[in-house]
Amino acid sequence: MLRYMIICSTLLMTAVTVQAQCERPDVGENRILTEDQQTFPDGSTVTFKCSTGYIPVESSASRSITCTGTQWSDLELQCKKKSCGSPGNIPNGKYIYQSTDLILFGATITAKCHEGYLLVGEPTRYCREYGWDGRAPVCEAIKCPKPPAITDGTFEPEDDSYDYDEAVTYSCNRGLELIGLPVLTCSSDGTFQPSPPRCLLVSCERPEIPNSVRTEGKSPPYKYNNFVRYRCNKGYRMNGSDYLTCKEDGWNPPPPQCNAITCLKPPDIKNGIFNPQKELYEYGETVTWSCNESFRLIGASTISCTDDGTFETSPQCLETCDEPQIKNGYVDHTSNLFVNQSFVLVHCNIGYKTEGSDFLTCEDNRWNPPPPQCHLNHWIWIIPILLVVLVCVLVCGGCYCWKKKKHKNGT
Repeated sequence: MLRYMIICSTLLMTAVTVQAQCERPDVGENRILTEDQQTFPDGSTVTFKCSTGYIPVESSASRSITCTGTQWSDLELQCKKKSCGSPGNIPNGKYIYQSTDLILFGATITAKCHEGYLLVGEPTRYCREYGWDGRAPVCEAIKCPKPPAITDGTFEPEDDSYDYDEAVTYSCNRGLELIGLPVLTCSSDGTFQPSPPRCLLVSCERPEIPNSVRTEGKSPPYKYNNFVRYRCNKGYRMNGSDYLTCKEDGWNPPPPQCNAITCLKPPDIKNGIFNPQKELYEYGETVTWSCNESFRLIGASTISCTDDGTFETSPQCLETCDEPQIKNGYVDHTSNLFVNQSFVLVHCNIGYKTEGSDFLTCEDNRWNPPPPQCHLNHWIWIIPILLVVLVCVLVCGGCYCWKKKKHKNGT
């Protein structure tokens, strides 16, 4: 029995010993534990320090915590990024900051020179734990060596070296043309730009363009950059550019051609034909149209081959009706052309009545139904006559009564 009590007591003490310890503390980044253990017994004290590139916020803050049972006390140590301080100024240049950290640990800066200066050295620097790495670059004034000489020409001013943005001007010996830009400038890469010009003897022959006439430009001889403009004679169309410039390799673009204008056969029309019939027609040539029997030609009977190489609009051959002739009446219409399925309304003059349909439709070159007739409406004339007679009766009857009364009174 005593043996069992001893075993139980030992197990109990072991359990208490296991529970009374702390796991390795995790207090977040930028603070590092100085010990390498994973567990710590009750009552242990451990010490922290700031990560590389970080320093304590407060130098008096405690850097240690203590294990009580299984819990660690709070760590007072707080760390912040170390400042590298100002990187200094770059004469004739400046630093560009690449992040919001500016001059704190991990920041990046890039040196850039002012216009007219060239960067010598490494342009990028980093804020390390010991400060800014590398050496400050230097901005040196840009200088260009003497520009290249050209054959049969010279430049000025002529010096051993030139400052940034300084220019030289080239010229050719008398009788030669300067091909290219005459002015070169000392650029930011320490060279003159653009490429130097050339001095050449440039002339162009008179353009040979049959069936054309010159409208602009001078007469021969033609030198560099002289221009001419041509147009084709009537009946010819230009293939190419009408504006030519004399360049070192000749006319640019090459002279055009004036080709005779021709028209393809015009399209056929329904119920009609044209003559003469050919596959190609010369400029100004005409064709004449005619319609089949009972069809009427609508449009010009003769059309011509035009400047754009096409015929004018072709006519049409349509079935039509002549305008109805109505004696003592008239036709109500909006056009003098009565094509198939068009319609008209017939009206008789005042005093006449319509005998037949007043609505006519053009069908197969005739009106359907046939045009009506306008006959005299007798009742229209009888009524006015009766009215006149009635007036006369009333008037004459009144006169008779008045005369009779006057006679009775002895007058």
